[in-house]
Amino acid sequence: MLKIGEFSRITQVSIKTLRFYNQIGLLEPDHIDKFTGHRYYSLEQLPRVNLILALKAMGLALEQIQDVVAGDLTDQQLEMMLAIKKAELQQTLLDVNKQIMRLDTRIQFIRQEGQMPNYEVIVKSLTSQRVLSLRQILADGAQIEGLLHEIYVMLKTKGIESAGEWMTLYHHDGFRSEDLDVEIAISIGDLDIASVTLDDERTMSVRVLEGYDTVATTIEQGQKDSWQGSYSALGKWMENHQYELVLPTREVYLTDENDRDGWMVEIQYPITKRISA
Repeated sequence: MLKIGEFSRITQVSIKTLRFYNQIGLLEPDHIDKFTGHRYYSLEQLPRVNLILALKAMGLALEQIQDVVAGDLTDQQLEMMLAIKKAELQQTLLDVNKQIMRLDTRIQFIRQEGQMPNYEVIVKSLTSQRVLSLRQILADGAQIEGLLHEIYVMLKTKGIESAGEWMTLYHHDGFRSEDLDVEIAISIGDLDIASVTLDDERTMSVRVLEGYDTVATTIEQGQKDSWQGSYSALGKWMENHQYELVLPTREVYLTDENDRDGWMVEIQYPITKRISA
């Protein structure tokens, strides 16, 4: 029989941990002296300790280790438990690699520009949503604000309230100064409408905007003609990370339509990994 200190030295498990394992019923002493309270372990318990340590090294929780050690699991259940843990670790590894990639990008930017970036690019997913939509060709970008205001007044007159943010979608690739293919979309949730007609007989129809798994986004604030920095930041980010743009891009307005000088907008670029030639 081995005293707890000797057993701790052999197994390389601390006395504190051995006492905790005893407390939760994971590894109880082979014998406890009823007069002194001293705990004694046997060499026959070493395989059980090694199994506990091996399972712990795999990242299993103590509750899972207890089930395995107790033999309460079938082979199929044990295989499923290990497969789930493997998937969790693979996701953790993926997340860590993404963090490393972000750090590398930040380091590269600081080396090139000599300062921290002015824009933070965040990658997220977008769910599909039901919107009230109007798509048309505009002569230039200056007409977008006028169109937004026209729709805002019309909806207010009809007593229609949006269920989320307003947005402008750009269906053309690259920068254009004229003939803009834009779509104004307003999230309406479950609002019971099929269409809305503007004063000049143009019709806003209801449709579902598709969701995306990977969207690069950044936040911009101020008047629209000052937003070029954020678009440039998104373009550089895509180039550095080898992504391609998926149309349409979106400007999602996070503040009220009337607050044009202080507009806060999230610029969203749906993206896909570039295929190497």
